[in-house]
Amino acid sequence: TEPSGIDRIDEPVTCGVPLPRGYANSADELILRMGAGQMPVEIREVSRWPDGSLSWVHLDFQLSVT
Repeated sequence: TEPSGIDRIDEPVTCGVPLPRGYANSADELILRMGAGQMPVEIREVSRWPDGSLSWVHLDFQLSVT
């Protein structure tokens, strides 16, 4: 819920997500779920673990909050 009482429609969101070692080798292996559905998202590699798997990714997506 938006605390100011203003509906937010398709607001841009950018966030960083840490991943455990060995979780994924490519951003193409990742999706963003909201509830039971999959959301459109752009996922970019930021850094990798010494074994080559992803350690951090950035996500860009839009979110609506009433």
